[in-house]
Amino acid sequence: MTPEIAVIVQRASARRQVLEGLLDALPGEYWEQRAPGDSWSVRNHVEHLATVDRPLVSLLEDAHRGATECWLGGPGAGALLDAREAGMVALAGVEARELRLLLRRERAAVESALAALPPSACDCTVRIAGAIGSGGEPAAWPLRTYLASWAEHDGLHEAAIRVAIAAPPDLATVMLVRAARSG
Repeated sequence: MTPEIAVIVQRASARRQVLEGLLDALPGEYWEQRAPGDSWSVRNHVEHLATVDRPLVSLLEDAHRGATECWLGGPGAGALLDAREAGMVALAGVEARELRLLLRRERAAVESALAALPPSACDCTVRIAGAIGSGGEPAAWPLRTYLASWAEHDGLHEAAIRVAIAAPPDLATVMLVRAARSG
């Protein structure tokens, strides 16, 4: 692993540890909480994080093979959003414990792909179908820039989760969660 990639992995790891610590302390009835104005519950944020790394692994594999332009999620219109949405739908009903295990497995796969990345791969161009730059052109980033942003991604969701759990859940939510767990 290059020193540059090692720093990015360490930053992502630190963010993930903070998120994991928050989830460790989170009572089950809080998983359905939503922050005001947020369409996602705590659970939805975790589902997203459990699926978001998979497209990155494919991109890193392409970069490892020497591609100079790599598409996150594929070049088709809306491909990344479709893949993320399908992943989240597939996780509906999965227990929190299993989601947490998936979070760890997916992150380990990214770290493994990053460890194998040759230094020259950091210069490949990352594209996301539908992402438009400030001048209206298709957006593009060097892989190293994209990875620096990726390392901070967990922090955005951790912050949203903290806002969602700032107030205790209402009694109806607690009762619904308990009823769902009891069968």
